[in-house]
Amino acid sequence: MKMTIEKGYAVTIPGEQLHCDFHPHWYLPHHVVLNPKKPEKLRIVLDCAAKHKGQSLNDMPYQGPDTTANLVSILLRFRKKFVAATADIEGMFMQVKVLKHDRGALMCLWWLQGVPLKDPEEHQMTTHPFGATSSPFCANFALKRAA
Repeated sequence: MKMTIEKGYAVTIPGEQLHCDFHPHWYLPHHVVLNPKKPEKLRIVLDCAAKHKGQSLNDMPYQGPDTTANLVSILLRFRKKFVAATADIEGMFMQVKVLKHDRGALMCLWWLQGVPLKDPEEHQMTTHPFGATSSPFCANFALKRAA
């Protein structure tokens, strides 16, 4: 989480700002995902499907249409030319910002010092998180808009 804050993907919310500035207000549980091929790289995943009083964050926003390319059409286009190019967009979801008035729905608690005996700090994501149903559409829309 420390690196997430340093990169600007999340911000710490001061206590006096907490309950007056953000609507909707939603706390997301989170966990860390480890890739066995990259043991030094940790990915924080916010659980947007976690339910509270019968609703989850994923139940609320519009998911958007599926804008990802069809795999068959991609494979067929590889046969058209002699050279093919691929690219990997590092942290694609994290490159797309969330509007300030919607960030209250992306809150989480975290112990930056790693000591759960103290009160946790409250953080707010400024970018689209892994785990939200709307994130793939938002990232693809931003990619197509920028291209």
